[in-house]
Amino acid sequence: MQVQPRTPVWTPPRGDDVEMIEVGEYWDVVRAPADIGERALALLGDETGAIMADYGLMYWLIPAGHAQTWQLLRREIHALGAERAGVTYVGVPPAAHTTGPRLHWQIPVGPDRYLTDADRLCEALSRAVSEAAEGGDGPMMPQVCARCDKPTSSPVVVAIEHGASVGGRTLYACPGKCAESFPKLRDPFEQSLPDRYGPGQAPTRESRRHRPGPSGETAS
Repeated sequence: MQVQPRTPVWTPPRGDDVEMIEVGEYWDVVRAPADIGERALALLGDETGAIMADYGLMYWLIPAGHAQTWQLLRREIHALGAERAGVTYVGVPPAAHTTGPRLHWQIPVGPDRYLTDADRLCEALSRAVSEAAEGGDGPMMPQVCARCDKPTSSPVVVAIEHGASVGGRTLYACPGKCAESFPKLRDPFEQSLPDRYGPGQAPTRESRRHRPGPSGETAS
């Protein structure tokens, strides 16, 4: 059963700029690579809620508080909630941005399309991961190894660069030595504000609500 109010209590930003929204106040977020996400979306069908997309990544909005009990399916699939690393933000596109490849609404927020049921999404993603592992759609396309810069016909996903506010991409490596020696990247998507701004420098909730706008005005 999809968990969503008839009319969303939160709406995407207006205007032309991506806005950084605090996770956990209105919703949590589940991020997945597009190859897995598209499989999950097909399984969810009309049960899916709104989805943001950014190059090779997809983002579902789920009810706030559910990220804490999220089952780890694969290391590229992340559930982000308010309690995991202090205050966490995600880039959210304006409501009018509905085409890619940059950050946009693949399925826009609407009166009947808002949050996705967390359990149903987990089930769909779990099945999508299993199908991908079984080669349900055949072998992966050749990719360039991020370690040796040579093409490989058997690419292994080693990392996904964050793309919630800028272009993101999936990084591949040759199987074996290249994949095993690829350094683990710290995911900026999971950084808290103190990590980004330094001790005592993170903006307060009040200052975020009254930050300067494009013309110097403050947002209320």
